[in-house]
Amino acid sequence: MQSIEKKGDGILVVRVTVAPDADKVKIHNHFMQGYEFAAKVLEAQYQERLEDKDLLISKQEAQINRLFDIVEQQGSVQKALAENPRKVSNYNRPIFKINFVGK
Repeated sequence: MQSIEKKGDGILVVRVTVAPDADKVKIHNHFMQGYEFAAKVLEAQYQERLEDKDLLISKQEAQINRLFDIVEQQGSVQKALAENPRKVSNYNRPIFKINFVGK
């Protein structure tokens, strides 16, 4: 193989040196079969990676949405605290019970 040149529009030019009496059609067909096999394998790998990427994006979107829900809930809780300070603060107040034992 002498060189591989990318011409654009998906065209590749592969230059090879062969003996003058070589079966060039056979060499071309053999090369094309190898190229098509490699292209199929790479396409399958590419599709798997795309699916993995899409799955990762979906998971990250779900996590982001959960975070937004948490932030929204915090806002609701803070609003309730501001509107009803006694009710909420009584709920959170610890209860102490003291027993005195005399002689």
